[in-house]
Amino acid sequence: MLRRPIIALGFALAAAAWPSPARGAWILDAGIDARWEDNLTRSPKAPLADTAMEVDLAAGRYLQVEEYTGLSLVATLHGEKYATYDRLDAVEAGIGATLRRRFGLGPEAWTAAMTLAGGQSSVVDHYRSARFAAAQVSLSRWFAERLSLDVSLAYDTRRPLETPPIDSYATTPSDVYDLSGQSVAVEGGYLVGEEGIVTLRAAYRDGDIVSSVKPTKWVNKAAKAVTDDQAFDQRIAYRIGARTTTLGVGYTHALFTGGSVSAGYEYRSSAADGGLSYTGSILRATLLYSF
Repeated sequence: MLRRPIIALGFALAAAAWPSPARGAWILDAGIDARWEDNLTRSPKAPLADTAMEVDLAAGRYLQVEEYTGLSLVATLHGEKYATYDRLDAVEAGIGATLRRRFGLGPEAWTAAMTLAGGQSSVVDHYRSARFAAAQVSLSRWFAERLSLDVSLAYDTRRPLETPPIDSYATTPSDVYDLSGQSVAVEGGYLVGEEGIVTLRAAYRDGDIVSSVKPTKWVNKAAKAVTDDQAFDQRIAYRIGARTTTLGVGYTHALFTGGSVSAGYEYRSSAADGGLSYTGSILRATLLYSF
């Protein structure tokens, strides 16, 4: 599966860091996340569900380059543990850099940002272990102190760490997890009182996905690569090109200085090559603390 990369946290933390009154400031954040997914396998039929716990750590430095320009450098560590399908358990380490430019004073000034990030994942199913990288550009601003808007473009890629011998499907298992894609996202936020924010997000990604299904003949016709899936019994995993639309809603509430809790729902729909389609839902709850 193409799971949430560690660089996602790096994007969020680096983008949030903007201590403009100081010439430099340290970044140190920790998060615990519980996630339930009803189509972990991205299967058009007989999908499998599971729950996972995730832990995220991030540390770095913010540097104010000039009056309206700042640079954030962040190192991230991510771990996830699945309740049932433990061969998906993983540890990921990454680094990221975000350069931000604010065009004027005050929160209602437009802000442009560019992020480069990458790292390496180690998965119990070692065929899924990979090096990953991403680039993102975004434009954001606040309106009337209550509404926020963020528009972003991104490119992501994953390259497997190893290439084992060819299997019975005439492709190496790691070929299935050689993924890349480009995406566009729009996110809006609305402040609720002084301590909460509601967010709505829509994203579109054009690129590879991985699906795991029971063996069928039609898979070989549409798939770019196919292999036995080591994480799910009696299933095969295949890589296929797809257009994925994601819609999400979330709420974040500040608990105390530096601490917050959030909950969200995400609906994902993929239209894949060969006329195949996949849908799935994700529920997530997160506790984040900034030291």
